[in-house]
Amino acid sequence: MIIIGTESRTPIWKPIRLKESEIDKNKSNPLPDCLVILGDVPIFSERGKSQVESHLSDYGEFLPFISEFGSFYAFHLLEQINALDEEKSEVLRFKSSGRIKRITNYVFKPDQIANRLLFKIPQHPTILFVTDEFVSLIHGSGLQGFDFELLWGG
Repeated sequence: MIIIGTESRTPIWKPIRLKESEIDKNKSNPLPDCLVILGDVPIFSERGKSQVESHLSDYGEFLPFISEFGSFYAFHLLEQINALDEEKSEVLRFKSSGRIKRITNYVFKPDQIANRLLFKIPQHPTILFVTDEFVSLIHGSGLQGFDFELLWGG
């Protein structure tokens, strides 16, 4: 089951079984608190979920996985916001329709992302964007497995 869109999946969710790969079986390190294995859907360990759940519960839902090596949960963000400033961003558009093909430089409307931890935008609904506040939350909690890429400043 793909976890996209903004509709709740809780009523229809059938937990997916996570399997350890051969590479993971040979690792001496424990699995991290966050994995990203389904596109841009973060998968939290039980410890990771317990650290962020109170902060993220207003944004989305945690969907459980079946696993022999611990409890894991996909975080499904349930809303998109119109935060992209298309005028100031660098975008490539399809000539035929004018729709956005690719965004090469993101500029967001500050009033739209103020007081948010994470968000998605309708122009690129498969990317999960996080704010400095989310990064601070993760670093402050000591959770492992996150890899942030700076996409915009300000």
